[in-house]
Amino acid sequence: MSPALSAMKIHRVVRNGGVNVEAIIPAAGYGRRLKTKTLKPLVKINGKPLLIHTLLALAKLNLIQKIIIAVNPDGLGKFKRALNPYKINKEISLVPGGKTRRDSVNNCLKHIGKDTDFILVHDAVRPFISPELITRTIKAAIVNQAAVCAVPSKSTLKRVTDNYEISETLDRKNIWEIQTPQVFKKDALLRAYNKYGRLEVTDDASLVEKTGIKVKVVQGSYFNIKITTPEDLVFAQAILKKG
Repeated sequence: MSPALSAMKIHRVVRNGGVNVEAIIPAAGYGRRLKTKTLKPLVKINGKPLLIHTLLALAKLNLIQKIIIAVNPDGLGKFKRALNPYKINKEISLVPGGKTRRDSVNNCLKHIGKDTDFILVHDAVRPFISPELITRTIKAAIVNQAAVCAVPSKSTLKRVTDNYEISETLDRKNIWEIQTPQVFKKDALLRAYNKYGRLEVTDDASLVEKTGIKVKVVQGSYFNIKITTPEDLVFAQAILKKG
């Protein structure tokens, strides 16, 4: 698809399902920092597992044809039971997750369809993603091959040495907190994983960047939080209460 497509044409392509998008959801983490015996993606807020909140948002978009979820191999039955009560109007595949997030995504990539144009990767435990933000990120990826959503940093950030001494204060003006979804042209993400997939990185964009592709940043949402610690669950309840 030509990068010279106009905004109107891109909107029409997305609206009419003119691109094939498959979503990858890494959901194999134990969530030890959350201090719960329940697998983190299955922790409930407002009566639903975090993963279900995420899937219901993705299911609202017609252009997403399939969702591939990397789950903890020991919890496969638990994930199946968690999905049963809900009607997720998408083809869903559960695949074994790996030891790291990177390994889980790599396992999912083996199940991507031949006709897929773009791959969307989203954290299972970012339950407040909106269909509107997903769509904007996909649109940006259509033009740029790769796009991530992010928010400007609100805090003053400092580089700290191993001895816990401040070595540098960063210019906050150009510092953004990267979120998911992250959307990539299929060939770009596959090439990145084939060449750099053994590197320890915290997001998929880091690998794509190493191939020379400039990743576009899309304005995200401060409500699009990742549930990692018990405090995050408190924030999540506040977001739900706000409506």
